[in-house]
Amino acid sequence: MTGNQPTLSTYYNGWDVYQDLLTKAVAPLSADQLTLSSAPHLRSIGIIAAHIIAARVWWFHNVMGEVSPALAHDVVEPPDTRAAPPNSPVDSTPPGK
Repeated sequence: MTGNQPTLSTYYNGWDVYQDLLTKAVAPLSADQLTLSSAPHLRSIGIIAAHIIAARVWWFHNVMGEVSPALAHDVVEPPDTRAAPPNSPVDSTPPGK
């Protein structure tokens, strides 16, 4: 039965390719491009990229125990659990609702 269980290497396989593709897609974008979203009530490219980064930092800090004093104050709570001001880029409420 243990022969069918995925190993950690199963999850790491291809992660470096994904990371490289993500970096190549976001790195050349201008500040204006990072503010674009597919609809006014949806998150921008920059907010989505920041979410991915924050989730990874949180995971490495809280799950893996990799502590960075410079980031410790930002990873106490999982990403997207902190309150956001109404209609801020991380608020999912459409304007006027």
